[in-house]
Amino acid sequence: MNTPKLIATFLAVFAITSYAATAEQLKTTIEGLSSGTGSLAAAVDGNTVTVTGTKTGVTSALSLNIDNGVSVIWEANFSGTSSPVINLSGEGPLIVITGGQVRNTYSGGGTPPAALSNNGTLIILGGTVTPLLGGAAIRWDNTSVTTYTAFTSDNLIPANTWNAVWLNKDGKAGIDYANASGTITGFAEVSGVTVNKVQIAKPEVANTSLVYTGSEQSAGIAENNEAYTITGDKEARNAGNYTATASLVLDKDNSEWSDGTDDDLSLLWAIAKAKIAKPSVTNTNLVYTGSKQSAGIAANAAYTVTGDKGTDVNSYTATIALNDKANHEWTDGTTADLTLPWAIATQPAPPAPPIDPILPQIAAGNIRVQPTANAITLENLPKNTKVQVYTLQGKQIHSANSGNNHPADVRQRESSGEASQILKIQVQTKGIYVVKINNQTLRVVVR
Repeated sequence: MNTPKLIATFLAVFAITSYAATAEQLKTTIEGLSSGTGSLAAAVDGNTVTVTGTKTGVTSALSLNIDNGVSVIWEANFSGTSSPVINLSGEGPLIVITGGQVRNTYSGGGTPPAALSNNGTLIILGGTVTPLLGGAAIRWDNTSVTTYTAFTSDNLIPANTWNAVWLNKDGKAGIDYANASGTITGFAEVSGVTVNKVQIAKPEVANTSLVYTGSEQSAGIAENNEAYTITGDKEARNAGNYTATASLVLDKDNSEWSDGTDDDLSLLWAIAKAKIAKPSVTNTNLVYTGSKQSAGIAANAAYTVTGDKGTDVNSYTATIALNDKANHEWTDGTTADLTLPWAIATQPAPPAPPIDPILPQIAAGNIRVQPTANAITLENLPKNTKVQVYTLQGKQIHSANSGNNHPADVRQRESSGEASQILKIQVQTKGIYVVKINNQTLRVVVR
C-alpha cells in the first residue's frame, strides 16, 4: 500500500480555507499533553502534522480542533480512560493510518465511553479507533488483500453516517467515500490495489414466440435499473420486428457485461402475424331453385367474403380478403385475396326411356311425333296436353299446354269430328331431343 499517495489524495480533498488551530498550534497541543505514560511526537510538514510515538493511561482528553486545510496523520499508539480519549472538532481531518491506534481502555461497568468524540472529520485507513461509538469515516481493516471489485465495501468498515466503496477513477484504483450529508466526499487513491470492474449479466429476450393477438405484448426483458437501462421497443402491439437497447448504468471504468464488453446491447425480438385458415366452398352441388343460394363459405372476423351468393344458373367466383394484412396471413404465409369458383346448375332433365333414338316417327297413343328439318312436329294433341322438350344435356327449350299460346307454330284441325292440335317446335340444331308429353317420355332425332 502506498500510504503517502492515499493520504495526499485525502489532503487535497480537505484543502480549504482554515480558521481553527494551525499545524504548529496542533504540534504544541499534542506534544504538550502531560496526562498518561509515554510521549507523542508531532512532525509538521506544511499543513500536515504526522503524529508518532506511544502514550497510554491517558486520563485527560486530547482536544484537537483541526483547521480547514490542516490534516493530522495519526501513526501513534494512544490509549486511556478519559471520555473520550480524543475530543475531535474542526473541519480538518484526523487520519488514522496503519499502525495508528486510538483506544479507550476504560474497564468499569456499563457501556465503555467512545475512544473519540467525532464532532470533526475522522478517517480511518488501516488504523483502529475502538470502541467505534463515536463513528468513523473509513476503516480499511485488511491491507493484505489488494484485489477488490468495484462498488463493493470489502474490508472497508464505514460508520453509520459514512459510505465507502472501492472504485476506479481517472485511471486510478482507490476508495470513494462520502458522509451521510454529502458535505464531505472524495476519492483516495491506493497504490498496489487493483479494482476489477463489476460484471453485469447480459439481459435477454425471454418471449421469443410471440404471435399477434391485438393486445400489447412484451419482449420479456428483465429490468435492472441499478445495473442497466432498457430503452427502445420494450412492448408492442402489431406484428413486426423490434429492437430494444440495454445500456450500462454504472460508469464503464467500473462496470462491464459478463463477456468483458461494455457497448450498448441491441436486443432483437418480433411479433409474428396471426395465421388464418383458408376457407373453402362447402356447397358444391347447388341446382337452380329460384331462390338466393350461398356457396357455404365459413365466416370469420379476420376476413371479408364477397360474391358468395346467387340465384340464377351460372358460374360464380367468391373473393375472400384478409381485413388486416399487416397482422394476419393465411396458413401458407401469403396474404393475397383468395378466389373460389362455385356454381348453380340447372335442374337435370328427366331420364329418357330406352327407345331407339334414330326412329323418325314415334307414336304415343294417338299422338304422333314427327321430326322434320330443324323442327319437331306433334299431331293429334288433345287440348291442354302438357308438352316439354329438352336437349340431351337437360336444357329445356319448350314447355306449354296445347290450346294455349305457344312460341311455336300451332294449328287446329278437325279430325273425326273432334278438335285436334298440331304443334311444331323449332330447334336450333340437329340432334337428339327428349320430348315429354304428359307422363310419357320419348327420344327424337332431328336430322
